[in-house]
Amino acid sequence: MRKIILILILILATSCSLESNLPERTIQERNSLPEITEIEVWEEEYLILEKENFAPDVIQLSDGTYKIYYNSVQSLNGIGSATSEDGFTYTKDEGARLEDLGEGQECTSSHPWLMEFDNGYRMYYQSDANCAQSTKKDFRIYSAFSEDGINFEREGVLIEPTDENGLDEPAHGRIIQLNDGTYRMYFSTGFIDKIGPSDIIGATSEDGLTWVLDDEVIIEDGHDPTVYMDDDNIIHIYTTFLSDNMLHLISEDGYNFEIVSWVEFYNNDQRIEDFGDIDIIEIDGELYIFGSGKGSNGISIMKRIE
Repeated sequence: MRKIILILILILATSCSLESNLPERTIQERNSLPEITEIEVWEEEYLILEKENFAPDVIQLSDGTYKIYYNSVQSLNGIGSATSEDGFTYTKDEGARLEDLGEGQECTSSHPWLMEFDNGYRMYYQSDANCAQSTKKDFRIYSAFSEDGINFEREGVLIEPTDENGLDEPAHGRIIQLNDGTYRMYFSTGFIDKIGPSDIIGATSEDGLTWVLDDEVIIEDGHDPTVYMDDDNIIHIYTTFLSDNMLHLISEDGYNFEIVSWVEFYNNDQRIEDFGDIDIIEIDGELYIFGSGKGSNGISIMKRIE
C-alpha cells in the first residue's frame, strides 16, 4: 500500500512539474479544452535550413527524391526550394520558385503546398495584397503550375473573400486527395461577422482548381494547419490553436474530425514555444514533422518520442 501511495505521489509531482514549466498563456489556452488530456511529444533530430526560412512543405517526387518548399523572405523575396536524396540532407535549388510581385493582389507569395498531378506539380500558396507594414492583412489562396517542380506559372486566385462566403483573410491552404479522387483543402480564415481568432475550414474540389466551401468550420480558434493521410486512410490535421498550442485531429472521411491530443516540441529537453507552420511526412517508414518556433535556428526535423 505504501509503495502504491509513493508511486501516485511521484506521478502527481511529475504532472505538476510539467504543467508548471508551461507559460501561463499556454495553460490558459489548454483550459478552454479541458477534455483533451493526451499529449504527444516531438524532439528535434536535425536542423536543415537557416533561420530566415520557414513554413516548409516537403514532397517526395516520382523519382524518389525529396523536395522542400519554404518561405524565404530575405534572400529570395518569395518561395524557395531545396532537394534531398534521403529526406534529411538538403541542397538549395538556385533562385526562387515564385517571387513576390511587390504590388497588386499578389504582392507577396508565401506558405507553399505542393500536390503532384498527372502532368506536373501544382503549388498552392497565399498572397497578401497589403504590401504596407500593417497588422491588417488581405490574404487570398492562389495556385501555380510546374512540369518540373522548379519553373512555375501562376494560375490565379482559388479562394478569396466575398460577401457571399463571408471569409476574411483565407490563407495557408493544405490539400490531400481522398480515395474517391476528390481533393480536400483545409485552411485558416476569419469571418466578417466574427470577432476573434481565425478558424479552420474545409473545401472540396473535383480537379484541384475549383473549390466548394464547407458549411461548418472544422475547429474554431485554429490556424495554419497541415494534413496527411496514413496507411489506414485516416486523415490527420495538425493545427496551431490560439497562440502557443498545437492540436492533433483525426478523421475517417476528411470531413468530420475529433481532437485526440495536444502536441509539444522540444530541443535538448527544452520546449519550443510557438512551434508552427509545419509539415508532416513519412520517410523510411517513420513520421517526421518539419517546422520552426520561437528561438529556432531555422527549419528543424522533429521525430515523435511520446
